[in-house]
Amino acid sequence: MSKKYLSDLVQTIPPSGIRKFFDLVINAGDDVISLGVGEPDFSTPWHIRESAIFALEKGFTSYSENAGLFELREEISKYHHLQTGHKYDPKEEVLVTNGVSEGMDLVFRAILNTGDRVLIPDPGFVCYESLVRLAGGVPVFYDPLNIKELETLEGKFKAIVLNFPGNPIGNIFSQKELELIADFAEKKDMIVLSDEIYAELSFEQKHISFLEIPNMIDRTILFGGVSKSHAMTGFRIGWACGNSAMISAMNKIHQYSAMCASSISQIATIEALRRGEKEVLKMHESYKKRRDFCLLKLKKLKIPCSKAEGAFYLFPDISASGLSDVEFCEKLLSEAKCAIIPGSAFGTKGKSHVRITYAEGMETLEIFFERFEKFWKK
Repeated sequence: MSKKYLSDLVQTIPPSGIRKFFDLVINAGDDVISLGVGEPDFSTPWHIRESAIFALEKGFTSYSENAGLFELREEISKYHHLQTGHKYDPKEEVLVTNGVSEGMDLVFRAILNTGDRVLIPDPGFVCYESLVRLAGGVPVFYDPLNIKELETLEGKFKAIVLNFPGNPIGNIFSQKELELIADFAEKKDMIVLSDEIYAELSFEQKHISFLEIPNMIDRTILFGGVSKSHAMTGFRIGWACGNSAMISAMNKIHQYSAMCASSISQIATIEALRRGEKEVLKMHESYKKRRDFCLLKLKKLKIPCSKAEGAFYLFPDISASGLSDVEFCEKLLSEAKCAIIPGSAFGTKGKSHVRITYAEGMETLEIFFERFEKFWKK
């Protein structure tokens, strides 16, 4: 069918920079080591998988409520109460979504009028900019490593997106930085969209949620999930928590577009939140050791890289190679059989950087850096 039938807006949205690059990987051969996809290498813990199997055996295959199983929403409320001290009303202030990405899509469509401006991190996760545009908004970029620059921004903004620990940088925000963001949000009367999907993977300190900043609860929508922390990416369960008016508006869209999240996956998530902490801690420690190993390798090669205080990504500066980030990744793939992501896929400030995911076993990381070192020195 001709492209003439497609909307003008959709045709202006570029494909995901991650997906575009990995189309090349598919044809590169079986011996490629891929550190590009942000997905845990751990299998979902057995007791969580078993709960999903048991749900199938019992025939629990029907729709759930649009907002999600009430039992799951109760567990989500308890989880955030334990983490932040604030307890959401599971009846009206919690919405179960198909991953955090759907939650972001819902909130942008719920709050944005044509032309509304939204602050998003650059570099930042690939979905934010496109979802803002698809909802009729205008993305405006800020540097998540330089929060003070927010004070120089002029004009009105409808919302600001936070992602911490962050993808692709692995950055976290200090208490002081969160307070600066809160002051700015109040000054501009903005909604704060806090994507904390990597909250359980903060390595240098206990995660500080934006909810813990005074007077921010009513203007904050908190996003979380089990994909990264519990190795449950394929279950596609995320959630949004916030004031009842906002959650109701998001659910209004959700009930028409997705109906509900998978009931089987929701059952598994209840089990994950109730009894998954032990496995989460084991994975956390493993990721930290892998991060330290990778940072040491980059340091020996004198490749600059931020410390990466959370999540499971490194974002080194490869400008000394003399190649652009895209050229670097293409050559690394063709010559060294290693796949990573060009930094420009995550925004203009990502140019001259690459994203390396260390959510792979140590043996794989060792082989990767053997190849990477030879390529870099050449």
